Amino acid sequence: MIAKPKFPKPITGPARLTVWATFKPARSWTKKKTAEHLGRWHTMTPDGDNIVKAVSDALNGIAYQDDSQVAVMVCHKLWGPVAKTVVTVEPLEMVSVPLVGTIS
Repeated sequence: MIAKPKFPKPITGPARLTVWATFKPARSWTKKKTAEHLGRWHTMTPDGDNIVKAVSDALNGIAYQDDSQVAVMVCHKLWGPVAKTVVTVEPLEMVSVPLVGTIS
């Protein structure tokens, strides 16, 4: 497994999961269409939340003890010349978040 050597010990507290998913345009696309998309946001399927869920589940017991510890999730989807996924997992510091308003 690629991730296991990166995490000698799972994170025990809250974590941030950041995913950069780069999609290569289809071979059937024209050069013009490909050039227009490279470096731009990918707004087609798969959905970002599904990508994050798959990555989050796969890192259970490796990057963190359980994916319920992931308190911040960010997914960036882009078009690029090479298909790749880059994942970063970081421990989060405990913070007190002031409530901005009241919910009734």
